Amino acid sequence: MLLSDLPDLTANISRTVADGDCVWMEWSMRGTRRDGSLLEFVGVNIFQVTDGRFRSGRIYTEIVRDAGGIDAQINRMTKGSR
Repeated sequence: MLLSDLPDLTANISRTVADGDCVWMEWSMRGTRRDGSLLEFVGVNIFQVTDGRFRSGRIYTEIVRDAGGIDAQINRMTKGSR
């Protein structure tokens, strides 16, 4: 459903960290809804890797609020601005 609802969906992996059998990925995705509005979301995935394959993992995702994108969201979280 996500791909059909956001036909121009793009994804970016901004950072990765590997520590032993644990891999962390920070990522962002954005696309345009069918009504023309922008949807942005960001997240972190944490995977356990065995023999070069993902064996288990957790995904943490947050929709970026419509008030200015990711930079405005970070300002709200760190400085309390709106």
